[in-house]
Amino acid sequence: MKGQSKEIVEIAIVVALIVFVALTSLYFMRKPTLTKQDVQLEERNLLYNSEAVKNMFYTKLPKTDKTISQIISDRVVSDDDMIFYGEGYGYLNSREIIEKYFTDYYGDRWHLTLMTVVRDVNPMWIPNANPLNDENPSYGRSVSKLSSEDGREMGRYYTTSLDKNGNPSRIAIDSKGNAWVGNRHYNSVVKIGLNESNNCIDKNGDGVIKTSYDANKNMIIDKDEILNFGEDECLLLDVIIPKQNDGVYVRAVCVDSKDNVYIGMYDDKKLFYLDGRSGNILREISLQGKPYGCFVDKNNIVWVSTLEKNIIYYNPSSGQTQTVVLDGCTSYGIAPCIKDDCMVINCFNDRKIIKLSTNPSDRGRVIFQKDTGDFSSGKGIIVDDEDNIYAVFKRNSMIVKFDKDGNMKFSSQTCSGPHGVGIDSKKSIWVACEDSYMYKFDENLNYILSTMFGSNHYVYNFFTDYNLKINKAETILEYGNQVPDAETLRTFHVPIPLPSYYGMHAEVILYVW
Repeated sequence: MKGQSKEIVEIAIVVALIVFVALTSLYFMRKPTLTKQDVQLEERNLLYNSEAVKNMFYTKLPKTDKTISQIISDRVVSDDDMIFYGEGYGYLNSREIIEKYFTDYYGDRWHLTLMTVVRDVNPMWIPNANPLNDENPSYGRSVSKLSSEDGREMGRYYTTSLDKNGNPSRIAIDSKGNAWVGNRHYNSVVKIGLNESNNCIDKNGDGVIKTSYDANKNMIIDKDEILNFGEDECLLLDVIIPKQNDGVYVRAVCVDSKDNVYIGMYDDKKLFYLDGRSGNILREISLQGKPYGCFVDKNNIVWVSTLEKNIIYYNPSSGQTQTVVLDGCTSYGIAPCIKDDCMVINCFNDRKIIKLSTNPSDRGRVIFQKDTGDFSSGKGIIVDDEDNIYAVFKRNSMIVKFDKDGNMKFSSQTCSGPHGVGIDSKKSIWVACEDSYMYKFDENLNYILSTMFGSNHYVYNFFTDYNLKINKAETILEYGNQVPDAETLRTFHVPIPLPSYYGMHAEVILYVW
């Protein structure tokens, strides 16, 4: 009996093992495994689907002779579902066409999102100073917002009411890209918000920012595209600066690291320190000269040019001002170095550029003084992040590049009457001119393009902040059905061409399940 029991146990164990192996084999046979053939098939399916989607967007539709891509592009530009295609076609309803087309193909298993993306631009703020004529009242009292990519005018804003000739000139940009603009012929300064960074205020609560923009897409702002002073919701502040003397008022504007702002009143020989958010005057500083331009260095010291043979600096910590006498240099355009503790000066009629130390240990010491040879009537000056120096000279209509030691590297002919020079987000060099032109050069002063708008761009530097880059994406339209949480969801990104003047990229995201 014992031997028989032992056999029964052994048989049971063998049967159990057979069942276990069979079940295990069945499990692994049923469990899907990823083979090379599966991957290749999946890749072919994705490629097929991608090509199909591409054809859907870029193949002309029957009867309309338009592609879905063209219709969507026209919808972005027109701002309305009804698009007029001329006498031959009349009006087409873009939403009707898109929804019918994709529903015929995918049924109710699709969704389309249309997005616009502002190109990576560094907006520049350029004043329109003395009026050229009486036909356009914006001349002499406005500032323009310009794209650094192609020089198109993106907006124009009054800096005073129309009964005043503000004659704006000096510009300062805060860390958010907002512009402070000073009026030379009226004792006020305005703060204008950068709408592309959502800095403007919906004052009437209607959910829309009412502001100037290029409605007809002709790359300049026409008279009817400028709002009356006070109506534009990007006008954040209008600050009246106390005055003692009539004559020339605001001739220096600069911001500090807190985004507070210094305002220089020329004939009154004063600086006013304003709260950057409220515009409230925090401090009044008397100077030993007339402020002509200013900047705040990395040590929070305020440097002021005077249009005389000296320069002034103000220390907010001590409340003291100090005058640095310059040897044969009428201080005009001034700018800080980026890498080192120093600053540069473009001397007006003295054919010189000067570099001074801004280091607390030897503040005001002359590092070098270089002759500019035939180049004279020095105006604006700026320094790049390698401490190369760019300066413009009005009498010669030239821009010149110097290295950090003041040695001449390149020069180029530019517009008539260059006043200002700035650097954009891609390190291109811009020149602002009294003949209403802006010129763009590369780092070696090779010409790229020029653009004309407004009038007399009387600014020296600081009209751009090349550390600030705008790349804003916005969903503007939705089509189709709600996107489910589905494992079979496919996503396709399709670029939509827009006219170059529009200043944006567009793309659609197609979801299919």
